Amino acid sequence: MTASGATSRWGTPSECTLTELEAFDAMRLFIEAFWRRGNCESEELRNLLSFTDRTPWPNGKQLPHLAGAPCDIAQWEDWLDAVAKVKAAQPSKL
Repeated sequence: MTASGATSRWGTPSECTLTELEAFDAMRLFIEAFWRRGNCESEELRNLLSFTDRTPWPNGKQLPHLAGAPCDIAQWEDWLDAVAKVKAAQPSKL
């Protein structure tokens, strides 16, 4: 069972192709949902969500070439490194 009471879909693989950016956004939504289920109490997760937020900066000071990027651009670089490791690894070694 899942947190919502639905039957788990684990073991029912589906072909799903996401871009690196779509997968990044999906990961962020997953972490945010986990954080909210924990009553928003984890400061570490709150920081991660803040660092990976892709909402445009309210003060308009975001550099044009970084439009749509996470607030902490290093998070994107770390994400790309993680994607490369997953692509290179055998599933049983993750």
